[in-house]
Amino acid sequence: MTNENEIKRTKCGEGVEFNPERHQYKKNGVINPSVSKIIRQVFGYKYGAVSPEVLARACAKGKEVHLEAEEYHKYGTIGISDEFFALKKEFDRLPKPLAVEDYLYAETPSGAFCGTCDLFYGSGRLCDYKTSKVLDTKTTTIQLNMYRYAYQKAGYDVRNLEAWHVVGNVLKRVQLPILPDSYIEGIVDYYYSGKQADEALEA
Repeated sequence: MTNENEIKRTKCGEGVEFNPERHQYKKNGVINPSVSKIIRQVFGYKYGAVSPEVLARACAKGKEVHLEAEEYHKYGTIGISDEFFALKKEFDRLPKPLAVEDYLYAETPSGAFCGTCDLFYGSGRLCDYKTSKVLDTKTTTIQLNMYRYAYQKAGYDVRNLEAWHVVGNVLKRVQLPILPDSYIEGIVDYYYSGKQADEALEA
């Protein structure tokens, strides 16, 4: 029986299966790279100098906050973290989102990719929560533009990209620019060609 509060996924990710342990996406039995994997390969891994312990704590915090937000939207469950309550203030003043933790799939001339979007509103607003101490604006801009590309290929209108940077009980909504589709297709082409970014791919 479906919970009446449960938010449906959009058609953007129809047929996509996600294995959280492997962080692996499949569609029609075919494994497709994630947005994060593509960005990491093309632009390099930015956390190489960070200790594994610090990274583990940061990842655990991020997962905790994302889960709290998802369960609040779907079932009305109240979380316990400071970050959750900072996010809740934003949630409660906005309309109900069209999708939460929504799977995405898009095909480009070079190949396909998948991902998961935190929040997508019917008004064309696409949001992603970030719990790191410092917001990596460049990487987040590329990430959200790849999500935008997928939604638009599926027939949705996306006009606003926002990073919700939340640290403790402080949340900042950061508007991000729209990048050309050709730039997104170039990143995916670099990934499938096994190339690293150079000046030609500077946004």
